[in-house]
Amino acid sequence: PDQDPPPHLRYYPLTRRGERFPVNDPDKEPVLEPAAASRLERLHALLHAMAKVEAAGYARLCELGADPVAQVLTAGGGACNAGWTRMRARVLGVP
Repeated sequence: PDQDPPPHLRYYPLTRRGERFPVNDPDKEPVLEPAAASRLERLHALLHAMAKVEAAGYARLCELGADPVAQVLTAGGGACNAGWTRMRARVLGVP
C-alpha cells in the first residue's frame, strides 16, 4: 500500500461502460486488464485505481471552484483497513 502498483497495472475500475464523474464520458470503458500476477497484486492495483479516481474527483471539484480538500474522513469497513487508509492518504495528499 505504500507504493504504486506495477506500471503495467493502470486500471480504471468501472462496473460497465460510461463515467459521469470526474470525467463525463458515456463511452469510457473499464480498464481491468492485464491480469495481475496474484490476487494481492490485483487488489492493490484496484484499490490504487479507486484512490486515483477519488483524487481526480477532488481535483475536478477544485477546478469548479471548491476549496482544496484538507482532510478526508472515512466510514464503513474500509476505514478499518490501515493499508487502504494509508494508500488513500498518500494518493490524495491529505491525512
